[in-house]
Amino acid sequence: MALLVDKHRPRTLETLTYHSDLTARLRSLAASGDFPHLLIYGPSGAGKKTRITATLRALYGPGVEKIKIDSRVFQTTSNRKLEFNIVSSNYHLEITPSDVGNYDRVVVQDLLKEVAQTQQVDASAKQRFKVVVINEADHLTRDAQAALRRTMEKYSPNLRLILLANSTGNIIAPIRSRCLLVRVAAPTVEEIGDVLGRVGKKEGYKSCEPLESRIAKDSGRNLRRALLMFEAVHAQNDNVTEKTPIPPPDWEALIEVIAKEMIEERSPARILQVRAKLYDLLTHCIPATTVLKTLTFKLMPKIDDAIKAEIVKWSAFYEHRVRTGSKVIFHLEAFVAKFMRIYEGYEGNLGIADAQKKSSGQLGQSSDQSNTTTNPAQTAEGQAQAAERGEKTAENIRYGQTLSETGGMGGMTKGMDGATEQGGYGKLDDVEGEGSGAKESRRQQGYGGKEDMDREIGA
Repeated sequence: MALLVDKHRPRTLETLTYHSDLTARLRSLAASGDFPHLLIYGPSGAGKKTRITATLRALYGPGVEKIKIDSRVFQTTSNRKLEFNIVSSNYHLEITPSDVGNYDRVVVQDLLKEVAQTQQVDASAKQRFKVVVINEADHLTRDAQAALRRTMEKYSPNLRLILLANSTGNIIAPIRSRCLLVRVAAPTVEEIGDVLGRVGKKEGYKSCEPLESRIAKDSGRNLRRALLMFEAVHAQNDNVTEKTPIPPPDWEALIEVIAKEMIEERSPARILQVRAKLYDLLTHCIPATTVLKTLTFKLMPKIDDAIKAEIVKWSAFYEHRVRTGSKVIFHLEAFVAKFMRIYEGYEGNLGIADAQKKSSGQLGQSSDQSNTTTNPAQTAEGQAQAAERGEKTAENIRYGQTLSETGGMGGMTKGMDGATEQGGYGKLDDVEGEGSGAKESRRQQGYGGKEDMDREIGA
């Protein structure tokens, strides 16, 4: 039994339900005698492939839907053999060169050259050229895109290219300049709700507009995903209502489990468990970039705001590694290990800080106070000790002033200034009643002399 997303896919331009201005533009291009190279781009689930299929039907008629799948073997310069699947009809070919990774240049060069050098077989065809649809054009390597540019220039009379991409950022400028760029925007929530209502009516489902609106919002404006969610809800529930839960996709639920395991335990054993689940996702054809992006979004609500920016930074770093590398599991597992290290370090620092806040060393403050502070000067006991230190300082100042007035410690200062009215420290002249021998003796004993200390200070 076919899925709803395939069963109710529009076959012609007239049956397309939204983006009517874009539909009219494609219809005029198909009717004109000069059909250009096209670069169709937009988010996933916006309807790019459906519009291309309808345009091809407008170009060649219903015969374009009679397709077959061929398996071709290409040989690289290093004598490595690549097995590649091609979906084709008598009028067009559909390929995904990015399936062979870094060897996509070989597929582009050999296959497109072979197609472009042959004339249209069907003499009754409306068009004299053949169309090659290239999926995931933004994942082609630079070498493959350069080979594609040369093919477009050399064999344009016999060949038209339709490139499908999510974004034009990774497509080189020479290709963009040789194509007519057509952007297919994601449908609005209201448009998705209308599509779900029409599909449900055709299938005989009970109408429930609040549930359809909720599915449209949860789908992220992805019509393909909305139809799959819509079918899953009706398959699991005989009677749907406004509050019927919407089951998440199995792969998304598994990524949620991975996120919880990464938070609960950070250890090499847990990394091995996560690796097994990542392999499970990859073997079920979930793209590595989708896994990494979804995992990051699942982790965000579970972590503190202080480390969210760093986690997003490393997620972007490893997403770039996934796109440029060949072993995606290495980079996915590296992101898991990096997250565990950052989270473990943050939890450790947070534990130390909490221990300092709750310890009795914070000037006797109890741990159950809500206004715990790490600044001792702001506590009541700290302020009392500061006041006590201030009183002692004031007392010392008053004591020094008293000594100065009575000729004690102040005599040292005046002696340093050379005053002669007192004989404290620094007084080297004869004390009354003593001869020059006493003066010389004090000079030999050192600065001021011991006798001066005994006589004036009375230690």
